Amino acid sequence: SKDVQLKYQQPRHLIASGLMAHTRNPNYFGEVFNYLGLAILSTSWFCIPVFMLVWVQIFLPNMLGKEVSLARYEEWEAWYSRTGFLFPYVPSLMSDFCRNALSRLPH
Repeated sequence: SKDVQLKYQQPRHLIASGLMAHTRNPNYFGEVFNYLGLAILSTSWFCIPVFMLVWVQIFLPNMLGKEVSLARYEEWEAWYSRTGFLFPYVPSLMSDFCRNALSRLPH
């Protein structure tokens, strides 16, 4: 897991595997859809603008700050080019999916 990698990794480097292989913010991706789902389930149109306001004022600045922090790693440019900011980068996701699916086919 990411926590174990960060705890024992010396020297530290960019984690670009697992969920981090396709999106730079998998935790925020999940939170956005969780809160958006709750806002929709509330059946009140008032919740959607409140959700968007919170997202823009809290989540977005945190994600941008994280990007600035991670840019110090030498692997940043390559990782940045093949991952999505919030949503998984579909070409990379499909490439990994096909590679993994094809490797499991019987010969």
